[in-house]
Amino acid sequence: MKYEDLRKELSHKERTIKDLVSYLETRTSNATPNYNVLIGAGASVSSGIRTGQDLVSEWRKDIYEILSGKEYTTEEDSKTYLMTKEGNWYSESNEYSSLFEKKFDLPSQRRRFVEKEVDKASPSIGYAYLTSLVDSSDRYIDTIFTTNFDDLINEAFYQFSQTRPIVCAHDSSIRSLGLSSSRPKIIKLHGDYLFDDIKSTLRETESLELNIKNKFIEFSKDFGLIVVGYAGHDRSIMDVINHLLKSDDFFKNGIYWCIRKDDYISSELRKLLWKDGVYFVLIDGFDEFFSEIHHKTKGPLSIKDKLSESKQDKILSFFTTDQMGLAKSSIYIAEDLERFKKHKSKSDISDMIRDLRDVDDEEISEDSIKILLNIETLIKRGELLKAKDFADESLLHYLPINIKSYILRKIIYIYKKLKLKNEAHIYCDKLINLDIFNYEYYIVKGDTYERTIDRCKYIKENIGSFGRSVLFNNYAAVNYIKNSKYSNELGITHDDISKLLETSLKLDPSLNNNAWLISLDLIKEKYKNKKNIKLEEKKRLEVNTLIEKAKGINDNHTTYFQLIDHIVNHNDKLEKRMNNITIYRKAFDKAFLSKKAYLYRLICKVYLSFSSEVEKGFDYISNIDEFLNDSYYDKYDKKDESSDFNLLKAIISFNKNANINEYRELIIKASQCSDSISNLSNIVDSFLMQLKEPELAIEFVSKIKEEISDKQYLNAMSNIETYNNNLTEALEYIEEAYKISGDFKEYAQSKSFCLIKHREYKETVNFVCDNIVKIEEKDAAAVCKINKQLAIKLQGKDVDKNEIRNIIAKENAHSIKLACQCLLGAEVQIKRLIKVGIEYNKETIEVYKYWPVIDDVYMEEFNECNNVYSIAESF
Repeated sequence: MKYEDLRKELSHKERTIKDLVSYLETRTSNATPNYNVLIGAGASVSSGIRTGQDLVSEWRKDIYEILSGKEYTTEEDSKTYLMTKEGNWYSESNEYSSLFEKKFDLPSQRRRFVEKEVDKASPSIGYAYLTSLVDSSDRYIDTIFTTNFDDLINEAFYQFSQTRPIVCAHDSSIRSLGLSSSRPKIIKLHGDYLFDDIKSTLRETESLELNIKNKFIEFSKDFGLIVVGYAGHDRSIMDVINHLLKSDDFFKNGIYWCIRKDDYISSELRKLLWKDGVYFVLIDGFDEFFSEIHHKTKGPLSIKDKLSESKQDKILSFFTTDQMGLAKSSIYIAEDLERFKKHKSKSDISDMIRDLRDVDDEEISEDSIKILLNIETLIKRGELLKAKDFADESLLHYLPINIKSYILRKIIYIYKKLKLKNEAHIYCDKLINLDIFNYEYYIVKGDTYERTIDRCKYIKENIGSFGRSVLFNNYAAVNYIKNSKYSNELGITHDDISKLLETSLKLDPSLNNNAWLISLDLIKEKYKNKKNIKLEEKKRLEVNTLIEKAKGINDNHTTYFQLIDHIVNHNDKLEKRMNNITIYRKAFDKAFLSKKAYLYRLICKVYLSFSSEVEKGFDYISNIDEFLNDSYYDKYDKKDESSDFNLLKAIISFNKNANINEYRELIIKASQCSDSISNLSNIVDSFLMQLKEPELAIEFVSKIKEEISDKQYLNAMSNIETYNNNLTEALEYIEEAYKISGDFKEYAQSKSFCLIKHREYKETVNFVCDNIVKIEEKDAAAVCKINKQLAIKLQGKDVDKNEIRNIIAKENAHSIKLACQCLLGAEVQIKRLIKVGIEYNKETIEVYKYWPVIDDVYMEEFNECNNVYSIAESF
């Protein structure tokens, strides 16, 4: 049945968008809406996700050709074949689920398919209107239910709103969700693509998980329901709605089912629309519908108030391209997009003028601005080759040097994006020819080399021309240091690098010169793995001399604080770092607000740095507790906006209050802070170890993927997949991270541990034996040797006790000693070391349980003695 037929049959049940607006506006206050929303696959089309029907057509063709052995001709022929020959599994009434299950055997395969489908999608403008309507300060909608696996709604809040929603994507996560919460709520009825248990097959969509079902019922009692983009095919939801409609206690504000003119109305939906309290509304589409609702309730969509500043350019660029032509079908969207375009143009012009004036104070003509704007627009549309051709054509005209420079940089950027190195180098040379004495142009070319060794060769060829440039000396030093970690092919010594930095500091001795910090990086690299007393003393002298010089210039400068916080200055870890806290605290009192925030975060980071490794004689928890409750820092009232602060509060909650629910809330809050990237590893570890919720870790990493380096992303995902026992995926991430970074120490530790966790014992032994000589860092070598000995032990063979005792003699780390004693089977020492670790920080017990080197028998008494652990496991 189509809309026109439905209208003839049930004209008394049709309502308009204007009617819906009046119903939405009958709320008793700004904080108490009357409606929830249920959205389906139709909401995702304008975001670039294929419809269920598109996928069904593709799968039906593939499966028909495989099973029949014939070439696909028509839809009807394939359906007839499947109904007559494959009726034991094929369902015409629910093609999507039956074909999906046939196409992919395993839940993990279905998850990966869905992940690939939704990975590149960006929420359309309709989601911006929707998130605004759910905003806690002025709510017209309470809860968003969705049958979709994609993450577009949550992503929409991340991009379009300053408010963070509560997201429930699986059965267990929904239990504690209450009606009274003012935060926007997203409930994924069939799961999330991040999880293997997405409900996508015929059997799976016949019923909702119990907790999800109960929550859907609970949230349907006092609210009406607006349904958009959902055809009503799966029984799980339709059965619940039909059942609830039998009672007057549910859907008290009615159900309004949005339908497009060309939609097919199933018999199930037709039956539902005959029931009392259920109505249908004609709409043009998801985006058009919510744009009209928003304009008639809250007015035009705000640019600045609702869009996160860090995402604003990306969002406006996506909206203003209007790839789906939404402006043609909605006057409201057209109006908002026109405002966005004007705003974006002004912003682009301002940014370009600012960039160009940094190079030259010369006035910029209107023609030049038009050229640059056109290039920017084409790039942001993804039309890179078209942008490059237009830029090339523009260079044929007379243009000032600063405009030519800007255009050439854009062409270089395009070729880098396209991974066309040779072409990028041609244009780098054209850029350099504009001014052969401009060192910045040489740095642009240097950055086009992906491998550090190639970049360093290029720098070495040109360093002689720019010996009087602070920035080029620093650029050379940074790259030379990085290269020295993995290769000595160029013959550049530490003394050579030191001379570059000395020259830089002579040219600019101020603490604004980054050479101060690069100098400590050099000292760290120069003395790594050199443990004899004389060299340690020499290293300490060099570090202290540098820091004292900086202190003499300005002991209240952020560079000075960074120098004393540098890792090379932490040999006497506890004593020096606690002394640093005293320095930060003293400066805090007279610091302006932004510096107060910086100093407070530095202190938090000092305490966080102690969290995983036992410091003898140090009461870690009491020290954190005292710091968090110190009224001295009350002058800074934005502590809870810092991920460091929330992580420290979480540690106290876990250790002192045994409150896993509070702990969970604090870790999630830390993951939502603007500085969460700086605590990526801590947050991921907490989701995995203490909370045992890898889905939250995946969600967190996915959200910040665009803001972190490829190496950070790959390392985080390898840890998550190792935890999830997905060996193949984990090893792929580990190999890719090594390919990008060249950090063999990290690679060797991660791979040997991953192999152990997945019981690949022979491969572990072979890997470590083949590569141990390549590992220069003693701590990393110790970890790999422990993993090798553990693999030997788990094969039922005798460990090399001499090698293990040798590790104990050379390493002071508590964790290394514990692992070694476990290999030796020294029960008394093992239990003593475990007890010390847990008393220092109770979070450690979950880490110890995860380590394969610690036998479960040693952990039993600690599980019984600490309620927090049993609570954590049952959560």
